[in-house]
Amino acid sequence: MSIPEQLKRAKHHQRQGQLAEANNLYQQIIKQDSRHAEAHFLMGSLHAQSGSIKTAISWLYKAVQLAPKQAQYRYYLAECYKSNSEFYKAIHYYKQVIASESDNATLLMKLAETYQADHQLDLAITSAEDALKIDSNMVEALNFLGNIYTDINSDKATHYFKKALDIAPDVAEIHYNLGNN
Repeated sequence: MSIPEQLKRAKHHQRQGQLAEANNLYQQIIKQDSRHAEAHFLMGSLHAQSGSIKTAISWLYKAVQLAPKQAQYRYYLAECYKSNSEFYKAIHYYKQVIASESDNATLLMKLAETYQADHQLDLAITSAEDALKIDSNMVEALNFLGNIYTDINSDKATHYFKKALDIAPDVAEIHYNLGNN
């Protein structure tokens, strides 16, 4: 069976939750072509899917080395570092992805959330504000800023919650947050 056929079957097994079968096929591909970046990436995603984050990181790191221009690989590596509480490394890779996709508000919010988890609130605020420059109606960013400003006892919290409610008046969480700031 050719590598493209193996890859197709492995992806199918992975989507079906048949991780052992997918793992075996990815291993076969890598044995045939040790520089097959996509197989390394998919091994990383498979291990992340099964909860083996440290193993996922090593596979994803190798995929990034093999295909440094693949932003998707860097994104998933950042996600795994974040879920493993390795915030400095997650921030590093999110920034690399943002450098190639600078108009992506969702990525900026991922970076903001990681800065917050790492207790770098000034940088979290800056990233969320940058997301709002791209999408001024991004309720997630407005609510996020409201929560951060609540945490640091700033009067700015009310402004962000009210603006979020102007856009999404039916979101109970924002009403709750506004009432508790």
